[in-house]
Amino acid sequence: MADFASPASIDRVVLPQPIALMFRDASDLARVTDGLEVSVHDEKLPFVRRTLRSLPSGWWTTQRLPGFTGWPSDRDRRFVVEVKDRLGRYLPARFGLTVGKAPPAVRPGTPGAISPWPKWPGLNASRTGPVRPDGAPAGYQPDYLPLFPTVARAAPGPRAEIRAQLLVREPGGETRAASWAAMTVQVGSRIVGLGVADAGGAIVTAFAYPPYPAQVPSSDPRPAITWPARVSVYFDDLGAALPDLEDILGQLGGTSVTALGKLPADPLDLQQLTLGRPLVLRTATSDTQTASSLFLQIA
Repeated sequence: MADFASPASIDRVVLPQPIALMFRDASDLARVTDGLEVSVHDEKLPFVRRTLRSLPSGWWTTQRLPGFTGWPSDRDRRFVVEVKDRLGRYLPARFGLTVGKAPPAVRPGTPGAISPWPKWPGLNASRTGPVRPDGAPAGYQPDYLPLFPTVARAAPGPRAEIRAQLLVREPGGETRAASWAAMTVQVGSRIVGLGVADAGGAIVTAFAYPPYPAQVPSSDPRPAITWPARVSVYFDDLGAALPDLEDILGQLGGTSVTALGKLPADPLDLQQLTLGRPLVLRTATSDTQTASSLFLQIA
């Protein structure tokens, strides 16, 4: 067998990585690594796009960006990322990112050229708690973006589900879809669930069940396990077209609108969340009839 001399030097190839993104399921923060179509384009060049691909680590990245040849760059560039789910599990998402003149600092455990979403600090930390890690220290900013489930997706595992068709009820009785409204679910003092409606106002909020309440021993059949839950809806009328994710989650910084449990103007009371049963919210139109939707009253 022939002997080969050891190489005198080892070549090292470094590939540019101007953008790297992580997506997580808003219901359980699991990484989303397949089924997505993720594209990026310069804000000024909407028809010139690059596609992001998923790496084994779960990061979505591309080595090239339209109009960007690498660092150092002549200027900061504003890009728009659009996300669609081919499998119909998640709502589409759209958000902006800026790639600066110089590469961002290296962050341990993440790609060296990561472009984290810069809008987390401006969001209500309490109301976006369900899409942040449990026990995260004050000031912690996630390095991922949440994707919100569609109503077509069944919640993974034993998880609570609250569903509704959200309609804005005008003073004259006319209705329209509450497109892209945000809904929170609070049990006790903690917000445990966060959901977003689609363009037609359909929404599901899926989340882990709260800790079980204390059970009293009894010879009778075990009663249903329930939790009183407060449901709040935030709606800024963003229009039917897909808004920026910042605008959707920015609704949570305002005041909730009145969800009507009963017409003409009775607000929705605390709801009983029952273990193992999806909760569907509807507005009662009379003592004997219930609408198929949950009506919202804009102040």
